[in-house]
Amino acid sequence: MRLSSLKPPIHLDRFSCSRGIRGVASAIFVIAALWIQSPAHATGQRIGLYGAGKPQPSGKPPSAPTNLVATASSSTQIQLSWADNSTNESGFKVERANSSSGPWTQIATVGAGVVSYFDSGLEASTLYDYRVRAYNSVGDSNYSNIASATTQLGIITHNVEFSYANIFTTNRTDSVLAIHPLNSNVLYRGTWGGGVLKSMDGGRTWVAKNKGLPLLFIGDVKFDPANPSIMYVAIVGHIFSNGGTVYKSTNGGDYWGPLPGALGGGTPFNVNPCAWAEQVVIDPTDSNRLYVGMAINNCHVRGKSCGGLYRSADGGASFGPNAGCSATRDFTPNDYPSNDVTIVRMNPNRTNELYYGPGWVHPEEEAIATSFDYGDTIHFSDVVDTRKSFLPADQQYLASLVATHLELSPVNPETRFAVHGDRFSVTRRSDGVIDPVPNPSESSLWTIHMWPIIVRYTGDKSQSLVDGVGDNDADGENAADNIWKPIFSLDSLPLSPAGYTTYSVDALALSPNDGNKLYISTHISPLANSDVATIWELTGGPDPTQPWTYRRLYESSQSASDTTPMVLTLKLVNSNPYRIYFVEEEKRTQTAGPPKLAQLKKLESSDQGVTWSVSTLSTHYSYLHANEISEFDNASGGRDIFLASTQGLY
Repeated sequence: MRLSSLKPPIHLDRFSCSRGIRGVASAIFVIAALWIQSPAHATGQRIGLYGAGKPQPSGKPPSAPTNLVATASSSTQIQLSWADNSTNESGFKVERANSSSGPWTQIATVGAGVVSYFDSGLEASTLYDYRVRAYNSVGDSNYSNIASATTQLGIITHNVEFSYANIFTTNRTDSVLAIHPLNSNVLYRGTWGGGVLKSMDGGRTWVAKNKGLPLLFIGDVKFDPANPSIMYVAIVGHIFSNGGTVYKSTNGGDYWGPLPGALGGGTPFNVNPCAWAEQVVIDPTDSNRLYVGMAINNCHVRGKSCGGLYRSADGGASFGPNAGCSATRDFTPNDYPSNDVTIVRMNPNRTNELYYGPGWVHPEEEAIATSFDYGDTIHFSDVVDTRKSFLPADQQYLASLVATHLELSPVNPETRFAVHGDRFSVTRRSDGVIDPVPNPSESSLWTIHMWPIIVRYTGDKSQSLVDGVGDNDADGENAADNIWKPIFSLDSLPLSPAGYTTYSVDALALSPNDGNKLYISTHISPLANSDVATIWELTGGPDPTQPWTYRRLYESSQSASDTTPMVLTLKLVNSNPYRIYFVEEEKRTQTAGPPKLAQLKKLESSDQGVTWSVSTLSTHYSYLHANEISEFDNASGGRDIFLASTQGLY
């Protein structure tokens, strides 16, 4: 070993003769200092060689950072944070890889004491791995732990971007979430403006599955119960489109094709070009039986009204006539049955039995209808009885079930839950008659508002068998009706952050394994600036005189001054009752403004529901889908731009 060739500083803690000094065996030498003379130095130069038994100097590498955390903050940016465990670092080196096994690339250095870094300019929906180490003039520390994050879903744009001034914005950006029945990591999202999106990894990354679709506004996504590779989507039609319709895929959404009976052929299925296909229901015992709920939501084109429930017994090759909607009849308010059907539920024990109604689109049009013969005929056989309940005296009544949401219990389908009433227009007759269908000629009687409550049906029947007498619905039939009881009042919830209590329910989901537990999402009605969306857990028992109790599981951040957040989709995983997917959307309180934000999030509990945590899986904006843009010179010497979109002509 030629010491004259060494350059300071050199640290040798201890060494044996076998590692550096010849001729002396099994000896340990401690060298405090050596002086050398080299041609480049006229005077001696000290080389620090320190050994065992001596205190370490301050000139040593820093300790490794710990607790590295990576969080995706957008589709192009990931935030890193870590714990600083040393006092002598000059800074930190940040490294990134596309796999935990490397190769690794140093992407940045930050100064001493800095414990965070934003990595920008990344690809959307991409997994990145990170590690960090401290450094100083002596050397580098060991690496931190490896942290991973997947960037969020990128902004979805279609054809063009354009100003939102004076353009009607849709009620929703994400309309539905479907979970594969055999693999809960496979998810499908039906969006308004983005079409169908598919995830194979539980929502971390998404790809579009829109090949063959004529429009990118989706009202529903359903699996064939006998073969999940076969799927159906309900398409929300608009002016200048072919109207609401249903498309089918036989390969998990890789390609979609039309149903023969859904595109005309003399049927009135989509004679209204701005109808919405909102719900698809498939008979689990016969996948050729399809039901489609259609809504028009005041969109009456060419003098026709063609919402309602449509049904097919041949896999969509043809759709039978809807008794309440013909291809030639002019629109009349409050037709029988409703022109808007967004709720369609089937009893799995008796698939001939269907429950349907307007739901969130004009629930005041009529009560929930029931069919016992595959949709051929309908009956109004559901009555809400709040008498002798926990509700205040002014809310004790008998009335037809007018539901914005309705679900059958997964534990026992004979038990049903619904959100009855609303904050706007659901009323009952002042003369006490239980009437399921408002008649314009009797409008002076429909004056008593019914505020939103959660009700439950467990098998109770009316005492009266006479139509329109006592607790029997005036539905034209002398038969016992189903009696629903209240279990929770929305008015019992605490004040929102903005100081309101006028809650409305946006989504209802039932526990897959507990018949006495359900979940609702709420916002303030009318839409309140700077308020929040909230997810509540409700639990209770069989006693109808005792209200269920609530627990807040999630509350969004307060919105900007002209928006309010809403959670319009709640989806529980059957295989894991403690995992809830939901879509939080930014709803504008004015019609003009930039695109609305939609975030897919996940609520999850690792201790059987005692505590819950939330994570954001993806974020995107919903744009109107532009079909065609044309420019023309105007008389003022400028240019007029006309946009033909799925919302109209602008």
